[in-house]
Amino acid sequence: MITQLSSQEKLTVIQKVIDAVTNKETDPWANSIYAPFKSKGSNYDIGDFGEILVCELLKLDGVDAEIYKQDGLDIKRGTVQDEVKTSSISARGNHWFNQIKFSEDKVSGAEFEHIYFVGIYPDSSLQIWRATNSEDLKKSFR
Repeated sequence: MITQLSSQEKLTVIQKVIDAVTNKETDPWANSIYAPFKSKGSNYDIGDFGEILVCELLKLDGVDAEIYKQDGLDIKRGTVQDEVKTSSISARGNHWFNQIKFSEDKVSGAEFEHIYFVGIYPDSSLQIWRATNSEDLKKSFR
Protein backbone atom coordinates (compact mmCIF):
# COMPACT_ATOMS: atom_id res chain seq x y z
CA MET A 1 0.00 0.00 0.00
CA ILE A 2 1.03 3.56 -0.64
CA THR A 3 0.78 4.48 3.03
CA GLN A 4 3.49 1.92 3.82
CA LEU A 5 6.04 3.52 1.51
CA SER A 6 8.77 5.58 3.09
CA SER A 7 9.00 9.29 2.45
CA GLN A 8 12.11 8.72 0.34
CA GLU A 9 10.31 6.11 -1.80
CA LYS A 10 7.42 8.53 -2.34
CA LEU A 11 9.80 11.33 -3.30
CA THR A 12 11.60 9.03 -5.73
CA VAL A 13 8.32 8.10 -7.42
CA ILE A 14 7.19 11.75 -7.52
CA GLN A 15 10.48 12.79 -9.14
CA LYS A 16 10.19 9.97 -11.68
CA VAL A 17 6.68 11.10 -12.62
CA ILE A 18 7.78 14.76 -12.88
CA ASP A 19 10.66 13.73 -15.15
CA ALA A 20 8.35 11.62 -17.32
CA VAL A 21 5.78 14.40 -17.69
CA THR A 22 8.23 17.22 -18.34
CA ASN A 23 10.23 15.16 -20.83
CA LYS A 24 7.10 14.01 -22.64
CA GLU A 25 7.09 17.06 -24.86
CA THR A 26 9.78 19.70 -25.12
CA ASP A 27 8.54 23.22 -24.53
CA PRO A 28 8.76 24.89 -27.96
CA TRP A 29 9.29 28.27 -26.26
CA ALA A 30 12.24 27.11 -24.13
CA ASN A 31 14.89 28.44 -26.53
CA SER A 32 12.86 31.30 -27.98
CA ILE A 33 14.09 34.87 -27.58
CA TYR A 34 10.48 35.65 -26.60
CA ALA A 35 10.47 33.16 -23.70
CA PRO A 36 10.93 35.79 -20.93
CA PHE A 37 7.61 37.54 -21.49
CA LYS A 38 5.81 34.45 -22.83
CA SER A 39 6.51 32.66 -19.55
CA LYS A 40 5.05 35.53 -17.50
CA GLY A 41 1.60 34.46 -18.59
CA SER A 42 0.49 38.05 -19.05
CA ASN A 43 -1.25 39.07 -22.25
CA TYR A 44 -0.35 42.65 -21.38
CA ASP A 45 3.38 41.92 -21.71
CA ILE A 46 2.83 40.31 -25.11
CA GLY A 47 0.53 43.17 -26.16
CA ASP A 48 3.02 45.81 -25.07
CA PHE A 49 5.73 44.05 -27.04
CA GLY A 50 3.67 44.18 -30.25
CA GLU A 51 2.68 47.83 -29.78
CA ILE A 52 6.22 49.01 -29.10
CA LEU A 53 7.61 46.89 -31.95
CA VAL A 54 5.17 48.26 -34.53
CA CYS A 55 5.69 51.83 -33.29
CA GLU A 56 9.48 51.52 -33.49
CA LEU A 57 9.32 49.95 -36.97
CA LEU A 58 7.08 52.80 -38.16
CA LYS A 59 9.58 55.31 -36.77
CA LEU A 60 12.42 53.53 -38.60
CA ASP A 61 10.34 53.92 -41.76
CA GLY A 62 10.21 57.69 -41.18
CA VAL A 63 6.67 57.78 -39.79
CA ASP A 64 5.95 60.13 -36.88
CA ALA A 65 4.40 57.52 -34.57
CA GLU A 66 3.84 57.29 -30.84
CA ILE A 67 2.25 54.89 -28.39
CA TYR A 68 -1.28 56.12 -27.73
CA LYS A 69 -3.21 54.52 -24.88
CA GLN A 70 -6.57 56.24 -25.26
CA ASP A 71 -9.89 55.16 -26.73
CA GLY A 72 -8.68 51.55 -26.67
CA LEU A 73 -6.21 52.29 -29.45
CA ASP A 74 -2.49 51.75 -29.47
CA ILE A 75 -0.57 53.93 -31.93
CA LYS A 76 -1.07 57.46 -33.16
CA ARG A 77 0.41 58.69 -36.44
CA GLY A 78 -0.36 62.41 -36.52
CA THR A 79 -4.16 62.50 -36.38
CA VAL A 80 -4.50 58.87 -37.50
CA GLN A 81 -4.87 56.09 -34.95
CA ASP A 82 -3.97 52.42 -35.37
CA GLU A 83 -4.73 49.26 -33.45
CA VAL A 84 -2.17 46.54 -32.68
CA LYS A 85 -3.07 42.98 -31.73
CA THR A 86 -0.37 40.54 -30.70
CA SER A 87 -0.59 36.79 -30.31
CA SER A 88 1.87 34.06 -29.62
CA ILE A 89 1.61 31.43 -32.34
CA SER A 90 1.78 27.82 -31.23
CA ALA A 91 4.16 25.31 -32.81
CA ARG A 92 1.08 24.05 -34.70
CA GLY A 93 0.31 27.53 -36.06
CA ASN A 94 -2.67 28.25 -33.80
CA HIS A 95 -3.23 31.83 -32.67
CA TRP A 96 -5.87 34.05 -31.15
CA PHE A 97 -6.30 37.78 -31.73
CA ASN A 98 -9.10 39.16 -29.59
CA GLN A 99 -10.89 42.32 -28.49
CA ILE A 100 -10.96 43.97 -31.89
CA LYS A 101 -13.20 47.00 -31.45
CA PHE A 102 -14.55 48.62 -34.58
CA SER A 103 -15.87 52.20 -34.72
CA GLU A 104 -19.49 51.15 -34.25
CA ASP A 105 -18.56 49.57 -30.93
CA LYS A 106 -20.37 52.10 -28.74
CA VAL A 107 -18.39 51.21 -25.63
CA SER A 108 -14.94 52.02 -27.02
CA GLY A 109 -15.83 54.37 -29.85
CA ALA A 110 -12.52 53.29 -31.33
CA GLU A 111 -11.80 54.41 -34.85
CA PHE A 112 -8.59 53.12 -36.38
CA GLU A 113 -7.20 53.37 -39.87
CA HIS A 114 -5.04 50.24 -39.77
CA ILE A 115 -4.84 47.22 -37.55
CA TYR A 116 -1.54 45.41 -37.19
CA PHE A 117 -1.49 41.73 -36.26
CA VAL A 118 1.82 40.66 -34.70
CA GLY A 119 2.38 36.90 -34.61
CA ILE A 120 5.19 35.69 -32.36
CA TYR A 121 6.51 32.18 -33.03
CA PRO A 122 8.41 29.89 -30.66
CA ASP A 123 11.28 29.58 -33.16
CA SER A 124 12.08 33.27 -32.46
CA SER A 125 10.52 34.46 -35.71
CA LEU A 126 7.61 36.82 -36.04
CA GLN A 127 5.25 38.12 -38.68
CA ILE A 128 3.34 41.35 -38.90
CA TRP A 129 0.22 41.70 -41.02
CA ARG A 130 -1.48 45.04 -41.64
CA ALA A 131 -5.11 45.49 -42.65
CA THR A 132 -7.10 48.60 -43.43
CA ASN A 133 -10.25 49.15 -41.40
CA SER A 134 -13.05 48.36 -43.85
CA GLU A 135 -16.38 46.60 -44.16
CA ASP A 136 -14.59 43.53 -45.54
CA LEU A 137 -12.36 43.39 -42.47
CA LYS A 138 -15.33 43.75 -40.13
CA LYS A 139 -17.11 40.85 -41.85
CA SER A 140 -14.04 38.66 -41.32
CA PHE A 141 -14.24 38.82 -37.51
CA ARG A 142 -16.87 37.52 -35.19
